[in-house]
Amino acid sequence: MSEDEQKSYKRKLSENDDRPNLLSGSEKKKKKRENSSNSSRPKYYPLSERQQLALLMQMTAEEKPASDVDSTPTSSSRRTPGSSGRKDKVNKRNERGETPLHLATIRGDMHAIVDLIKQGADINVQDYAGWTPLHEACNHGYSEIAKFLLESGANVNSKGLDDDYPLHDAVINAHSDLVHLLLKHGANPLLPNKHGERPLDLGDDESIRKMMQAEVILSDESD
Repeated sequence: MSEDEQKSYKRKLSENDDRPNLLSGSEKKKKKRENSSNSSRPKYYPLSERQQLALLMQMTAEEKPASDVDSTPTSSSRRTPGSSGRKDKVNKRNERGETPLHLATIRGDMHAIVDLIKQGADINVQDYAGWTPLHEACNHGYSEIAKFLLESGANVNSKGLDDDYPLHDAVINAHSDLVHLLLKHGANPLLPNKHGERPLDLGDDESIRKMMQAEVILSDESD
């Protein structure tokens, strides 16, 4: 091989050696763009404890037939054209199993609650964690909303997650007006949840405890 041929061969080898570096640089730029794209994605705020529980329960609910998940009430009365569609819409669930009535109650929106119930919203519907609108009203301290729900047919002793009753929520959050309201509508302070905790045993408010004790005494005397 002549001297010129050797020089030409070395140049080709040198060019081939440079190619992996060029490709490597291209890959680095691509990776940098991907990292930049990831960093620009919107950040999501954590859900509340109740919403996290509802999301966890969703997995179980999705494994059930659709007829088991959707608790839209049926009526034996004759339906007018289009009434079924309206009722399905008013009881439509989000990813946590919450219906518009749940969400209106959480917001404390009495006007929306009245309107939804007029449209046929299921007042005792549970989200995927087991909470009813009444549970939410008692958890957030909305006494007027709880009163309206009870007068509209809400079950005062409905079970939520771990068999917690609305009275558990009212007592734990020290909502004395709600405790009084629930007792007035037949809430039982002796009903335990799955952990054996009774509303009577919970809470630090002495006035609430005396209120429940008085209800138990009255109940014993009536028996």
